[in-house]
Amino acid sequence: MFNREVIQWVQEEERYKKPGFALYKSKKMEETTFYDLSLRVGERYLYCHQGNCKHFIIFSEVRLLNDIDNPNYNAYPIRVFQSKVRRRKCQICDIYPSK
Repeated sequence: MFNREVIQWVQEEERYKKPGFALYKSKKMEETTFYDLSLRVGERYLYCHQGNCKHFIIFSEVRLLNDIDNPNYNAYPIRVFQSKVRRRKCQICDIYPSK
């Protein structure tokens, strides 16, 4: 699994002591809430699911709810950016994605 490989690599030769590294942990998503996480604004985090599907997440803002926010906790986190998937088309038919 990808995240175990990264965790093991960082622990080797005490790489976690170097700038930009840390002692990384892996947590089960179904047992973890945002309250359980220690997050830093602007840091890149790796979200890995199904063993090999990886997404980088950056938290750009953290704040307390106020009167104008949606009080439904299920509405959070709010996605502020979604990159577009650009598939290359076949150079022969120019219709279907290339394989």
